[in-house]
Amino acid sequence: MIRVTLRAALVLALATLATAQQAPATLPHPRLASILPAGAKAGTTVDVRLTGADLEQTDRLIFSHPGITAQPVQVPADRVFPQGRKIANSFKITVAADVPAGTYEVRAAGYFGLSNGRRFAVGTLDERMEKEPNNTIEQAEELAPDTLVNGLTDPQNYDFYRIAAKKGQRYIVDCAALRIDSRAQIVLTLLDGSGAEVQSARATKDRDPMLDFTSPEDGPVLLRVNDLTFRGGDEHPYRLMASTGPWIDFADPPFLKAGVDNEVTLYGRNLPGGTPVEDIKLDGRAIEKLKVTIKAPADPSASAIATDTLLRPGDTSVDLMTYRLEGRSNPVRLMLMEDAPVREVEPNNKPEESQLVVPPVQIVGRFQVPGDRDGYAFEAKKGDKLWIEVFSARLGVPDDPSLVIQSMSTDDKGQVTVKDIVEADDQPSPIPAMANAMEKRYRAGPEDPAILFTVPADGKFRVMVRDLYSSAQGDPRFYYRLEIRYPKPDFRVMAFPVEAFPTDGKHNPSTCTVRRGGAERLRIIAYRREGFDGLIRIEPEGLPAGVTARPVLIAPGDTAADLVLQAAADAPGFAGQLKLTAKADLEGKSTMRPVRGAEVLYTVADMQKDPFITRMTDGIALAVDERFVSPVSVQVPEGPFRMVRGGKLKIPVKLVKNADAKDLDKAKFKIVPVDLPGGGAGGRRNQQDKALAAKELILDLAKPEGELEIDVTDRAPLGPFTMFVTSDVDVSWTRTPERLKKAQEEQKRLDQVTAELAAEAKVAAEALKKVDAELALAVAEVAKAKAAGAQEAVLKTAEDRQKAAEAEKAKAAEADKKAQESAKTLDAAKKELPIEIKAATEAVKEKKIKAWIASLAVPIEIVASPVSLKLSAEPVTVKPGETAEATVDLVREFGFAGDVKLDLVAGSAPVKLAAPVTAAAAQAQVKLAIAADKAAKAGPYTATVRGTLTFNAKPVTVDVALQVTIAAAAP
Repeated sequence: MIRVTLRAALVLALATLATAQQAPATLPHPRLASILPAGAKAGTTVDVRLTGADLEQTDRLIFSHPGITAQPVQVPADRVFPQGRKIANSFKITVAADVPAGTYEVRAAGYFGLSNGRRFAVGTLDERMEKEPNNTIEQAEELAPDTLVNGLTDPQNYDFYRIAAKKGQRYIVDCAALRIDSRAQIVLTLLDGSGAEVQSARATKDRDPMLDFTSPEDGPVLLRVNDLTFRGGDEHPYRLMASTGPWIDFADPPFLKAGVDNEVTLYGRNLPGGTPVEDIKLDGRAIEKLKVTIKAPADPSASAIATDTLLRPGDTSVDLMTYRLEGRSNPVRLMLMEDAPVREVEPNNKPEESQLVVPPVQIVGRFQVPGDRDGYAFEAKKGDKLWIEVFSARLGVPDDPSLVIQSMSTDDKGQVTVKDIVEADDQPSPIPAMANAMEKRYRAGPEDPAILFTVPADGKFRVMVRDLYSSAQGDPRFYYRLEIRYPKPDFRVMAFPVEAFPTDGKHNPSTCTVRRGGAERLRIIAYRREGFDGLIRIEPEGLPAGVTARPVLIAPGDTAADLVLQAAADAPGFAGQLKLTAKADLEGKSTMRPVRGAEVLYTVADMQKDPFITRMTDGIALAVDERFVSPVSVQVPEGPFRMVRGGKLKIPVKLVKNADAKDLDKAKFKIVPVDLPGGGAGGRRNQQDKALAAKELILDLAKPEGELEIDVTDRAPLGPFTMFVTSDVDVSWTRTPERLKKAQEEQKRLDQVTAELAAEAKVAAEALKKVDAELALAVAEVAKAKAAGAQEAVLKTAEDRQKAAEAEKAKAAEADKKAQESAKTLDAAKKELPIEIKAATEAVKEKKIKAWIASLAVPIEIVASPVSLKLSAEPVTVKPGETAEATVDLVREFGFAGDVKLDLVAGSAPVKLAAPVTAAAAQAQVKLAIAADKAAKAGPYTATVRGTLTFNAKPVTVDVALQVTIAAAAP
């Protein structure tokens, strides 16, 4: 059981307050640094404590699995605290017996909303906590086989364990740290009896360490655990076990065809029923193999992502799952695909050895020998477009694959010559170039190569795949999948929270927390696959009460947009998940994809000292903070708004006052548009090319309404997009306004309890003194009776009086003991209360903070012309040498009433206008005389009716296709 005194809780509160004072002047976001321990065995209950910042009054934990629940740890009621006491940031977690082994997510919900996520592991082994001190070999604590220890690395020190090994038994020492969001980079070292190093393993950027050893004899084996740079403390937990259970090193193939049973060979250690592998050793250790059947989900894109392993944001561009043997091995990551692959055939390193394939094809290969370079040859025609992509790093393989496309030629002697055409390495990040510098470190770009290849000429070509990072090593676990196929456009989508005011180069873990009357946003990132450049629509579903959001669009050519959520001024508090769906047309069919979440793991101030680590999450967290009301919100009509190139887009903007605040009436609000394509303020494309430029709009509460005017230049991108407007205001804010009052009320209550307990203690002491005297008399009476040889009845009466007196003394002594214990508890509380009053006094001081306000998404469409042309009827039928009439309707918008000159661009059609036509100002319909050549051949043709006009002193053209049928000439 975790024991936390009231003093410890108050110290924690002061530390939290100090952190808040040092942080930028913005509203708090709960940050969960660690949960200790970071896991539990299925079917058990464990006490945990939370560490972090802004965790005041955390009253519940929210898990990604419904079978994991938590209740606050509470000290039972006593005389001093008749209602009991909750221990700050301490919970009792219960894991149902049917929760599968795996790594889940937990978030803390409290006064300031919902925290970032932390991983919480569920296992099948018995667990216990590390026992300090264990920092020397002499202090090494027992690590029973198949038992898990939850520990913390020590700053500038080691943790030692002693394993009671059995002769001939193979043990897998696994230490989870990265998998539970720990900052620790674990080094495991096996020692002999003298303390000399026998074997070691260390964490990599994506993997925790594992040691494999077989004991040569019965007896203790020493294990040393430390952080790579000897850091330690609450943010450096680990889960250590020496297991005799199964361990999977890799699966062959690690790619599954969706919707079917896949036969897979597992390679690993302690595999039940496994057979030895003669030709492969890993880290110098023999391994085994075992065939299993794995069912893959039918719809890979809709399946849950494999967050049981450490997924980076770039991994969301593919579909992954995890597998555990018998539900108790380590998880292995598998990639889902639509078609069954073919196998690499060695040798294929040299050009003349290239493996011949026929697109479309998916090939499973391996970088299995040092310097391995695999070549695949195929034939293609000029103008063919092929999508060529490697999948390996996203499988969790620690490699750096690249590909080179080469042309191949063979001379008369059969000598094969290759010439490089194009090379591809990591795919670009979809995070826009204009994004905050910290966002760019999300590792959002897939670390695998891909290219859309346009075949330059008929011929034979070669794709060479190699590993730039580990090519000198060679490793049978280094699998890859190579796709060569005709493009099948697709997309995947990710969302992450955006800090409104990142300062001092820091980036903090956070969630999307919407304040009453305020707004918050999520950055939506699209992974456009295989040449897809269509419009993507992001829609929120099932929003909590009082929260609104409008769909946002990621326009063609863009990869990002911001989804803004607003909360009503009276919105109820909420902490849970937000569901977002992405929709787009793929090959004429409406297609939906789930939007997946990602978060920063730790506060990072110095990139040279702390790695910037991000990972995918089990969902997208959303909270509504009901403690703070944004004094002002900004509103924009739902639209949509349309404007033509060369015009001026005017968007009504309105400030709405939600609550009173100091100096609010004097505040000036600069309204800024965000997500304008073409480089306007906050734009997503070319920052230098201001294709949409907004004029400054300043509002205040005396003049709360105005129009944001945006110049739409002739370079503005055509089509729909969404933007929003934003501003900020300095307001006075108190952290916890009720805290001091509660502390003062507690002071009064404790003063009253002091008086009551003093009276009760006096009564108890007097009662004890009285029964002491009565007992002395009774004892004397018994002694006198015995000495006088009194009759048995008289003696029994005296003894009964003595027993009664002894019972009364016991009761009085117990009452006196309780009074003394209550006095001690009261004394401790009274000593600790001044600490709380001091902290509360600081917490109720007013501070200036920036409140970020934003409108909901504003849908906008840019069109090319203020006039559109429509044909009343098609096709127009005309005989050779004759004319026919075509009626053209002119739809005028944006106040345009000028002349439109109409002409016919015939192309290959044997027709022309009999006479030029001009639609005069405000004219809505004209007739065109279509004349056919005398020698025109019968058949259907397509021509273009073109309108020419002048708008804002610039020429504009608008076209409409005209279908013409030339009738057969009369005999």
